[in-house]
Amino acid sequence: LTLPAAYSSASKVGNIQENWIIQLGFFNGDAQGEGEGGWDAVLQADGNPNLLTADCNTSVTSIAVDDNTVFAVGDYVKIESEIVKITGTAVNGGQLISVVRAQMGTSAESHENDDAIYWNNFTPIALSDTTVDDVFYHGVITNAPSVRSSINLAKSTAKTGNISLSVVNFQYKGDDFSAELFLGTRKYINRNVKIYSQLNGDSTLANCLQIYQGRLIDISHDDGSITLQLTEQRPWDFITFPQTKTTDSKV
Repeated sequence: LTLPAAYSSASKVGNIQENWIIQLGFFNGDAQGEGEGGWDAVLQADGNPNLLTADCNTSVTSIAVDDNTVFAVGDYVKIESEIVKITGTAVNGGQLISVVRAQMGTSAESHENDDAIYWNNFTPIALSDTTVDDVFYHGVITNAPSVRSSINLAKSTAKTGNISLSVVNFQYKGDDFSAELFLGTRKYINRNVKIYSQLNGDSTLANCLQIYQGRLIDISHDDGSITLQLTEQRPWDFITFPQTKTTDSKV
């Protein structure tokens, strides 16, 4: 475990205030949102992989892709280790997207033709109101969640932890937050969820410690509250095995 420098320094002071910030991943509900679970690559409208179609250096703000119609202004996508924000989807009439580079604490990198593109959209919530990397996190979580995972080296077994979040059914974009989760075009179930520990109100994501990554598996609500069930990301998630048997031996 490597602590961010700011996190390591803050942990040594006497008065520590910790906040958890949560990124609830989503898809926009377009044709490209039919991948496997919460770690989907961006697809073209016809379901084929949507890749870069040209090399790009660290300074360009227009990136060539196979199909720019599946993106929307405001989307975040990840190419290798860099996250970019899309600011335009019809650049010079070609298959280009205009972007702001090096978002959410990442650094601008050079990318190559045929590099894959991954969605990085999320809705931000937290234990208390805060702003990190110019993203406002709504402080609407009412319980004190905990992360529990264990590894038994002697028995070669491991247990992954589930997390339950109790969230106020607050007003989000003019409607109840439950309407956003259930009735909107965005799809949250099986999407990637990241949890970071923020100390003393640090406003840079790179200075927050990621303590959990999983996916949202269940949502329930009543008029005033919402319960979100998360399960930890595991190496075997979404792996399938061939089921075809040989004709004679049935192997």
